[in-house]
Amino acid sequence: YVNDTFCETNNVDALDSAMGIAKETLGDSEREAGVFFTILYPAYTATNFGSLGGKSLNLSKAEDRKYAIKWIIDEQIKLYTAKGYENLELIGFYWLEEEIYSDYDEEMMKYAADYLHSLGLKFLWIPWFQAPGYYEWKKCGFDLTCMQPNDMWGDVSNVTRVNTCASICKSYGMSMQIESDSNVATP
Repeated sequence: YVNDTFCETNNVDALDSAMGIAKETLGDSEREAGVFFTILYPAYTATNFGSLGGKSLNLSKAEDRKYAIKWIIDEQIKLYTAKGYENLELIGFYWLEEEIYSDYDEEMMKYAADYLHSLGLKFLWIPWFQAPGYYEWKKCGFDLTCMQPNDMWGDVSNVTRVNTCASICKSYGMSMQIESDSNVATP
């Protein structure tokens, strides 16, 4: 996953190139695209995960889950820095899992938040509509949380669901993520 994120001419490389074209077109040499990288979920059920950085991991152990979180953050920062992107700014990291399953999740989220904040980076989360624990986002150390109304997946848009999501987001100080595909332009 990490190597694919930084493969030549795709993903982050392509974003850097596209932003370079946009800057030239707009005549704005100072503008940069903000980037968030992903922290993959360290599932405690992976007792024979394999090795990272020469260390064999059993993710049922909290110290190994923390090691995996720190490793993926550090590895992506290392590769990002090595590429020397001219048109991008690393803003922070995104917690991939969309719900809080247990206290173990909260512990891992807080660990990631503390580590990222020590590096001067932001921590983002995008839970699904009323996912377990969505209202505890600040307690878990996130700087920004965007809840999804999950309106995209039905045949007919549910305006009530979108309005409810917007109201909940406002109440809890969150943003709202709107997902769409090519059908968004079709009446």
